[in-house]
Amino acid sequence: MLQYIDLYARHTPLPAEAALALREAMKTAGEEFGTFLAEQTERFYTEKEHFQDRLQEVEAAAPRFGIHPYTADALLILCCFRRMRQAYTKAGYSEGVYWDTAADLCWKLMECRNVYGVWGTFVGGWYPGFFLLKRFTLGRLQFEQISYDECDCVLHGVRLREGSTVINMHIPSSGPLRRQEVISSLQQAYSFFGCTGTAVMVCSSWLLYPAYMDVYPEGSRLMQFFRMFEIVHSDTEEEGHFSDAWRVFNRLWDGDPTSLPDGTTLQKNMKKHLAEGGKCGYGFGVILFDGEKPI
Repeated sequence: MLQYIDLYARHTPLPAEAALALREAMKTAGEEFGTFLAEQTERFYTEKEHFQDRLQEVEAAAPRFGIHPYTADALLILCCFRRMRQAYTKAGYSEGVYWDTAADLCWKLMECRNVYGVWGTFVGGWYPGFFLLKRFTLGRLQFEQISYDECDCVLHGVRLREGSTVINMHIPSSGPLRRQEVISSLQQAYSFFGCTGTAVMVCSSWLLYPAYMDVYPEGSRLMQFFRMFEIVHSDTEEEGHFSDAWRVFNRLWDGDPTSLPDGTTLQKNMKKHLAEGGKCGYGFGVILFDGEKPI
C-alpha cells in the first residue's frame, strides 16, 4: 500500500500533508492491517456488493490498529482503487480517465480535513460506483448511466419517460464551475457513452435548489451553471435542517446562522439567506445536449 500511496500522490492532486498522513497511518497500522485491507477489498470485488459492510469492518478494526476510522476508510478506498486499475486495463479504459476518476478521493480527504480535522473520508459509501466501473470522471464532472425515475415530461420537444436511460452527473468539490469546463465535460461524456442525437444529462444537487437564486450573484459561475438546467423537481428540507451546510461552510449545521463563517461570497450570501429564514433543499435538473452544446 505504501508504494501505491506514492504512485497515487504522483498522479493526482493529493496534498503533500495528506500523503504523509496516509503513509504514517499505514506504518502505524502495520503489515497486518495491510493484509486486512486487501482481504476486505477482495471480498468486495468478489461479492460486487455490500461495500458498506466492508467499511464497517474496517472502521471497527481501526482503533485496534491505532488509526482513525475515517483514515481507515480512506485507506480501504485506496486499496480498492489499486484493485480497480486492473479492471480499467482489462476494459480498455485510458490511464488518464483512471487517474482522473481515482482523484476523487483527494477532494473527499480535503473535505474531511476541513470538517473534522482528520485526513480521511466520512462518505465512504459513495465509492462502489467507481470501483465497479459505472461512474467516471470526465473533465470537471463525473458521470454514470442511470434509469430516469422522475415524472414524465417534455422538454424542447424531447419526451423524458420513466425508465429511460439518461446520463447522471455529479459535481466533485475540485474547484470552480467554469461554464466552458462544464461544457467540455458534457462533450466528453457524450462521446464516452457513445451518445447520438440528443442526450439527456441529469443532475440532483443542492446547487440546483431554486430558492438559492437569491444566493448566487447575477453573472456568477454558480448562476451560469444553474441556468444551464431545466429544473423539473425540487425538495425542501424540514424547517431548521441544512444537511449540505458542510459543503458551503466546512462545518456541520448547528442551527445558528450567526456562528457561520462568511469568508467567501457564497458563504456570506448563504449566511444571509439562512438568517432571513430561507429554505434549504436540492433540485433535480435536466440538460438536453446535442454533442456540442446544451439545447
